[in-house]
Amino acid sequence: MKDRNKEVTIITYFFFFIFIALVGYFIYFQAVKSETFINSPYNSLQDLFSEHVVRGKIISADGYTLAETEVKENGDEVRKYPYGRKFAHAVGYSTNGKTGLESQANFALLRSHEFFADQIINDFKDDTVKEFVTSAEKAGKTSKEALLMASKTHKLPARGPMPWDNERNNGFTEKEPWIKGRKLDKVNVADEIADDSSMFNFYKKLISLKKEQLFQEGNYYLWPTSNRSYVYERNLKDKKALIAVSLSQEPIELEVGKEFSNERLSAGQYDLVAGKLRLEPYAGVVLEN
Repeated sequence: MKDRNKEVTIITYFFFFIFIALVGYFIYFQAVKSETFINSPYNSLQDLFSEHVVRGKIISADGYTLAETEVKENGDEVRKYPYGRKFAHAVGYSTNGKTGLESQANFALLRSHEFFADQIINDFKDDTVKEFVTSAEKAGKTSKEALLMASKTHKLPARGPMPWDNERNNGFTEKEPWIKGRKLDKVNVADEIADDSSMFNFYKKLISLKKEQLFQEGNYYLWPTSNRSYVYERNLKDKKALIAVSLSQEPIELEVGKEFSNERLSAGQYDLVAGKLRLEPYAGVVLEN
């Protein structure tokens, strides 16, 4: 009996020390290693910070601004370099890839030093939330109750009447809607339909392509490629189609042969020269013979 208790004790201590080691490594990773991993150029998720934080300035030791972000009235952000190419070897760049300090300090430049409670409040600083609270108060709700309702809906700031066109109230109604969305130029149904390169028209073309006999009944052949791309072929009688999609944040090149020369649909940038296909990051193309 004593031997059995001894075995249980040893096993208990063994797992206890493993747990302590895991906790210790977790603390060490958070304190020492985490920023290195987050700031890795292979971590594409770090750019999600840019949706909530304006990219910070790069300032020299003597106080000169070497890089900064200019926010336009419509909300677009443009990275500016006051000294042009003079310090490009050190500062680098942050569009179409990153180099120099823009790459090494990417996480720091996208991290907000604002108190977390203020960040949450700022997330709700939106005209639609303000209007919702006002409407709710008129309906008998308190300000606290209205904000609680807004926090539960979560997506309320992005909601509003359907933006059909650029007319008053986005063409949704001639009356006053109880809640208004953000009115942005060229962000409405009419402009999406008129723009041949819009997401609306892209999906129309994609659905139309999918309905064709070649893409419904054609034999499917998956090409042997690396995990940086997804390429397959559809064959039906004398018709052939090649679908190539880049899964990489770097340009890739593929040998596809000269028979696939007619573009049917594309997303992103690509080049096709003498049977060699070059896809820019996350681009895709449908080619036929």
